[in-house]
Amino acid sequence: MAMIADEVLKAMKCKELETKYGNVRKGLRMSLVAFLKDNPSYEKLIDGVAGIDPADKKTEARRNFLDELGEISKLMDDAFNKLGDSEEGALAHKLTTVSAIYMERIGQTCLEAKTNYFPMHKEKFAMYVSEDQEAKSIVPRTTLKTIKNYLDKWFFLMQQYSVNAKAKIIYTKLNDFRDKLHHFEYVMGKSINKLQREYIKEIIPFMKDTKLALLRMRKFFEAIDASAFGKMISALTDIAMENGTRVYVKYNAVLTIVTGNVRKGSVIPVQTIVDKYDNVMFPIRQTVAELDTKLGGSRAKDTAKAFWDIASQITSFRDGMYSVIDEFSKGISPSDEDFKFFTHTAQAVIIPYMNQTKGEVNNTFLSGVKNLDTFFWKIMTKAIENSQEKGEKMDEIVGLAVRVTQKELESFLAENKELADDHLADEIENASSSSEK
Repeated sequence: MAMIADEVLKAMKCKELETKYGNVRKGLRMSLVAFLKDNPSYEKLIDGVAGIDPADKKTEARRNFLDELGEISKLMDDAFNKLGDSEEGALAHKLTTVSAIYMERIGQTCLEAKTNYFPMHKEKFAMYVSEDQEAKSIVPRTTLKTIKNYLDKWFFLMQQYSVNAKAKIIYTKLNDFRDKLHHFEYVMGKSINKLQREYIKEIIPFMKDTKLALLRMRKFFEAIDASAFGKMISALTDIAMENGTRVYVKYNAVLTIVTGNVRKGSVIPVQTIVDKYDNVMFPIRQTVAELDTKLGGSRAKDTAKAFWDIASQITSFRDGMYSVIDEFSKGISPSDEDFKFFTHTAQAVIIPYMNQTKGEVNNTFLSGVKNLDTFFWKIMTKAIENSQEKGEKMDEIVGLAVRVTQKELESFLAENKELADDHLADEIENASSSSEK
């Protein structure tokens, strides 16, 4: 399907990234298969979103918000499928009649879907501002970008998890809607750009219905992201990022720094760092998991003994952690906030605590251990990003995102001038907004 220029460029960049990091992404998908097998609770979450009751696999899949996206897809197609090659007056008339009707239906479907599936999602209306008044401030191109950002976050993640049959159901539905949304944006932009300024007043009903439809679609997507589905996406993203980073390190045991606020050409033995960190953290993580009530366990009866189980590891932990910090410092600036927090946690929270002569495991220590894990992977991610010649981010490397900069877009349009008019025209949007007031 036809797409506007930035989506065409994004698709091209996606293929380049797939070629460049294909081994990492393949390794990630294999690791996610193993992860889901070992963590059935996450697979149950995916089952639920796919519309399958985890408690009864024989039941027919339940209808959910993904099915509503399918209905909206059909309406987006219908909104422009009768325009043909119409020009100016005829085009303005069709936009005002046929297309405006479908825009109203799109808006109504989005509103009903949000209300039916996410009734607890609170509206964010400003006081004394009606929905129609709020819609007047909508800029279609900007609002579509917001919607596409939500969609891409879900789409690329589920693409990586689609090695799982249920996750593939979600991915397929998102993929279909994404294709239709890109085409919808392209045809709308192409149609509006055909019209001269004198037809602006004629298409005000169309623009009014379009803005309301996009406002409601954005709110529908906000509700989806704020729901249990959004929380699942967040959790699965963290898992994919850590697994993807581990896979990258497996294929690239040593990094050479090419960017960042450190000496270029520095070499970091990341595989050695990961092995060393896992080794010194393993006994501590094991004890913390047993003690942490948030993980579903209960406090050990003999917390003093549990403390000494950890404290007995003090020498290997201290020496190993100082070595990890030293190796990281070759590729991460000492002024980096995440690196400083990681170092502070190890030196000011974990090591002194373990070095006490008496005491028991407390919440401060448990939090410190979790923070250490979180910031270790943040720092590892920065080290990997600092070794990328073209500045790719970690989520792009593992296939969870694709970004197009304004500079890249301008360069692309300079070489492909026929695509330059596909965007929704700002002057049309602004003029129609002025006319509505």
